[in-house]
Amino acid sequence: MTRQALVAFGAAALLGCEWLPRFTVPQVRQARESFEGGFRSRLDAHQACTGAAQTVDGLIACMQGKGYEFITRRPLYPANECWDLRDRSSTDPMPQAFCFERTAAAP
Repeated sequence: MTRQALVAFGAAALLGCEWLPRFTVPQVRQARESFEGGFRSRLDAHQACTGAAQTVDGLIACMQGKGYEFITRRPLYPANECWDLRDRSSTDPMPQAFCFERTAAAP
């Protein structure tokens, strides 16, 4: 057996062992949890509300019902872009998911 094959076999054997701790990168795990738990649910709520809402006010009311409030007005990105869309009251384009924040009372 060549040295490369032996190293590959040893690595495969170690990866298959259940008694060894799994190698994880904390930043990747935290990003995945954040996406699945927070950002993903906001995207799902926004997608559902965008399909149901006919107006910007309807979108905002729907998102409030799902536990999200419109981002507070401030001069920083993305608030200025979001409020421009809200003040225009046009449905093209509608405010994006990043224009909403989870309310403190939401689960």
